[in-house]
Amino acid sequence: MDAAWRLAYGRGPGVAERAAAVAFLEKNPKTTGNGVPLPVPPDAPVSIDEKPMVKSMPQLGSQAIYVRNGRVDDMLRLTSPAGMPTEDFTIEAYVLLDSLFEDASVRVIASQWDGKNDHPGWALGVTSTRSRFEPQNLILQLACDPKKPGGGYEVIHSDFRVELHKTYYVAVAVRMKETGEAGVTFYLKDMTDMDAGLKSVGVKHAVTGSYANKSALVIGGRDSKPAHGWDGLIDELRISRKALAKEELLFSEGHVQGGMLCGHWVFEDQPGLFKDSAGVQGDLVKLSAPASGRVRGRWLRMMWRWWICVMCC
Repeated sequence: MDAAWRLAYGRGPGVAERAAAVAFLEKNPKTTGNGVPLPVPPDAPVSIDEKPMVKSMPQLGSQAIYVRNGRVDDMLRLTSPAGMPTEDFTIEAYVLLDSLFEDASVRVIASQWDGKNDHPGWALGVTSTRSRFEPQNLILQLACDPKKPGGGYEVIHSDFRVELHKTYYVAVAVRMKETGEAGVTFYLKDMTDMDAGLKSVGVKHAVTGSYANKSALVIGGRDSKPAHGWDGLIDELRISRKALAKEELLFSEGHVQGGMLCGHWVFEDQPGLFKDSAGVQGDLVKLSAPASGRVRGRWLRMMWRWWICVMCC
């Protein structure tokens, strides 16, 4: 073992490294005809650059970002978003959800919020198993500055159920000063059912203050710990600085006029996976994986290279 370690790393193994290497070899049950263990890939996450983060969206055929069970390193972040909404707004996307959290955590599609109820911001998502608003409910979390009139935190729920493994168009249009049923309008279209129309529902809301903040825009989660990440596909995210009418929606192939478009991300090779197709915002970036996960993955890849060297000796 010492010779193989020196071949791989130019030094002998430490006590802990030797023990880990022995455990690694004992864990591998496969052997050649001579009884020599065959190499097998390590059963740990590989680096974020070694796995795809895009897939084809069913029913649409377009390219969508793929967030795997809330993995932070699959989420996309816009650190300093420019000209984001401060009053009325609309958020739209095509989504496919693969699973729920087992607790009350929200599967977040997109957000500009650090997750603290007394900090302003917003998040669009779907409720999970133990939510008091019923599971699989399309919701908007809206937090307005508690120090200003109309402040507070509110969960605005649509009662639209998002089924797993189906492609949907989802949207929410908000008129901040309108507290009646015209204040918040949710839209949902099941893209797997060609006969189904675009559903809409008007919902009252109570908070009417300022949600303006300096948090990053995060696609697939929140700018917080935990990130309450999505699990599945997200495509064509569009944010506008007005409450769009039905004919202006992305689903209706509508256009946002008068400089009211904050950003439109289509996640295609053209204009670029991280590019805002509207040319308003800077480039998105990947969020970083937790340090412990990066270290563990790197250590196992080093072990894998060492074992290949053993087999080649």
